[in-house]
Order: sequence, then C-alpha cells, then structure tokens
Amino acid sequence: MIDYWLKTPSDGAITLEIVDAASGKVVRHFSSADKPATVDPKNFNVPMYWVRPARTLSAAAGMHRFIWNIAYPAPDVLSRDYPISAIYHDTPLHPLGATVLPGHYKITLTVGGQSYTKMLDIKMDPRVKTTPVDLRRQFELDRKIADALHKDYEALQQLRSLRAQLKTPTSAPDAIQKAATDLQAKATTIEGEGGGYGARFLSTPEGRTLSRLNSGFGALVSALDTAEAAPTTQQVEMFGELNKALEEQLSAWTELKSKDIPALNDQLKKAGSPTIDPEKLAPGASSEEETTTQDRDQNEE
Repeated sequence: MIDYWLKTPSDGAITLEIVDAASGKVVRHFSSADKPATVDPKNFNVPMYWVRPARTLSAAAGMHRFIWNIAYPAPDVLSRDYPISAIYHDTPLHPLGATVLPGHYKITLTVGGQSYTKMLDIKMDPRVKTTPVDLRRQFELDRKIADALHKDYEALQQLRSLRAQLKTPTSAPDAIQKAATDLQAKATTIEGEGGGYGARFLSTPEGRTLSRLNSGFGALVSALDTAEAAPTTQQVEMFGELNKALEEQLSAWTELKSKDIPALNDQLKKAGSPTIDPEKLAPGASSEEETTTQDRDQNEE
C-alpha cells in the first residue's frame, strides 16, 4: 500500500515508478494519465462482484492510497480470465506478471517535475520455506516466458495488420493480386488460429503457429505460478520446446518482411498504390484482451 498526499491538484500527470534497487531496472511505471482497463461483462462467465476495480493513480488534491501487487506487468497473452479462486471485489485477471523477489526497491513519486523517493523492503512470507535459489529459478523462467510472449504477441499484431493491408482492390493488376494472395496465405500459416493448448500440439503444424504458441506459453506461465517453488523439469523442457517453435515462426516472419513484402512493395510503387508497412501493429493492439468462457474451457484441455 503506497500512501501519498497532494496539497493541490496536479496540473500535469503524476507518475509512480518502482525500481529494483539491486539491478537498477524499472519494475513498474504508473501514471495518472494511464487509461483504466475496462471489463465487458458479456465476455466473462463470472459474477461482476468478483472483479477487482481498476487501480488508477490520482492527481487530485488530498490523501490517496495506491495498491501495487508486487508483480511485474502482466504477460502479453491473447486471452485472460478470472480464476475460480475469487476474492470479493478484488479478483484480478490472470495470468499475472512475475512476483518480484524479496529485496530492496525504490519507489519514486513525481509531481510537477519534483520527485519524492522512499525505499521499500519486500520480505518472504515466513510460512514459505522455498529457498532463495529456487525462488530465483522460478522468477527467471517466469520472466523468460514473459519475454517470449512479448515477441510472439508483437509479431501477431504485425501479421494481423499486414493481412488487413493486403486487402487489395479488384481493380489492381493481376500480378499484384496474386502476390498479395500468396503473401496473405503465408501470413495466415504463420499466425494460425487461437484456442487451447496441450503438449501434443507441438507435433502438429497448427500447434506451432504464433497464436497457438501464445496459448502454450500462457498455459505454462499459469502452471508455473500456482506455487512459490522451483520450476519442474517438465516445465523447463516445455519452455525449451515452445521457445524453439517460436524462433522458427519468428524466422519465417522475418523472411516475409525481408523478401516477400519488399517484392510486393516494388510492384505497388510501380502501380502508384500505397505500400505495405510490416512494422505496423493491428489497430487497438492490447495485451489484455478479454477471454470468453469457450477460450477458458479450451485452455483447460
């Protein structure tokens, strides 16, 4: 619980930054300008009194309390849901980000260009007997999964944007239409379709697509976070296999961006048509997409 008091309303946005004192790396950055996440009840088969209200940093005058969940940002999964282990009016969407390790953290509140800093010591729950070494092993694998999910998610948003840009008018020359159709097919093969995940999927082409791999990494991080304990041998092996498949798909996407898209852009330029931007993200890209009941059931396969 982080308490702060503002004598007068802040003219501009105020920020709250949490830094790992040992490494100097930023763990979280909050701003009063952040847009609170919204929840559409139609997308969830849970009572809305489960849901944790959006936590926002207030820039108004007066006394405020901001709650930080001692975790890194949530990973970039395509689907999230509320767990059955609900807490009345305080149930967050899962999966959550990696829980920070015990240690020293620096909290900095910045208002009107002036910063105020306090130190925070995070200690281990004395009832948990997991060793610091095992905690770190869990934390490091959690962060590796989050990094893999970020790469997967960003590539997916670029692919979706590409496919939207490839909708060429019927008046376009036949050569351009064929090149766009071929590129669309290759992009679709890399992207794949969403759904649940199981170990058997890795042996299938569909199970190695970016959409399915996102589900696989999401299922893995959810299993890893069920207890404060070292990752199992199976979890470590599964990460290695998922990450290998991800690198294959990212390599295929890189080849499209370096060869197929430039070739199509050359034709589009000659025809006087807008070119394709492979780095553009899909409109409204967000790492906190809502999950339907069907998605949740598939993830439990």
